[in-house]
Amino acid sequence: MRRQRCSPSCCTPARRRRRPVAIAAIDLATHRSLLAPDAVFHSDHGTQYTSTQFRGTLTAAGVRPSMGRVGSCYDNAVAEYFFATLKTEIVTRV
Repeated sequence: MRRQRCSPSCCTPARRRRRPVAIAAIDLATHRSLLAPDAVFHSDHGTQYTSTQFRGTLTAAGVRPSMGRVGSCYDNAVAEYFFATLKTEIVTRV
């Protein structure tokens, strides 16, 4: 897959400051064609993820939003365990 360069308008410092980081990340992944057609974005209930603007960005990118239940510490446990194991494996092999 060939990467595309950003257009000057998407990556200017002023534009990066105006947009929340989560929205900028989804826009950049969309621009570089890094999102799978059936992508799911799982997050907590932070204000940056529950905003109307962020939901619109996900919809425009064709990404399905997913949120855990409030107060459930087990919601993200499998992903956290996987990445902790991955980091351990990477560090022990280097």
